[in-house]
Amino acid sequence: MSFGLIQTHPSSPQVKLSATIDNWPSSLRSELAAVLSALLISPKQCDVTIFTDSESIIKHYNECGFNFIPSSRFILKEENKFLWTALRETIIYNELQVTFVKVPSHSNNLYNDMADKLAKSARYSSNVLSLDVSNFTTLQVIPVWKKIQISTHLRHFISDLSRNTGFER
Repeated sequence: MSFGLIQTHPSSPQVKLSATIDNWPSSLRSELAAVLSALLISPKQCDVTIFTDSESIIKHYNECGFNFIPSSRFILKEENKFLWTALRETIIYNELQVTFVKVPSHSNNLYNDMADKLAKSARYSSNVLSLDVSNFTTLQVIPVWKKIQISTHLRHFISDLSRNTGFER
C-alpha cells in the first residue's frame, strides 16, 4: 500500500512525501501512515491541522481521545495498533495539538487530488515506512506470528487463525 502527503501551510516550506507501507494492506492503514508521517515531520509544540478524506481515522481519533496513554489491553484490541501507538506517542512526545478536517474524496480538492497522485506514484517505490516497535513506551508486548507483527485485533487474529487451520484440516 502506498500513501502521499503535502504540507501546505503558507508560512512553512511545501513538503511532498510519498512512500509505501508493508503488511496488512488496507486503505485505512495507508491513510494512517500518511497522518503519522505528517506528524513526524511537524515541529514540536505546534498546532497541526490534517486534511483527510478518511472518516475512519477522524472517528477513531475523536472517539479515543489522544491526551491519554491507553492500557496494553486497549492497544491489543486496536486495529493497526502499531501505527496508532506511534501516532499517540508522537503527539505526546512532541506536544502537538492535532485537529482533523474532513475533505470529500474525489471532489476536485486540489491538495487531496495531489496527495492521491503522490500515493499512486509511490506504489512501486523503494521508500518504505518502517516502525521499530521495540522502542514504544506504551506497548510492552509485541504480538508476532511467523515473524510478522500482528497489527490487527489480537483475539480476532487468533480466532481467524484457529478457524482457518481447522478448515485446512
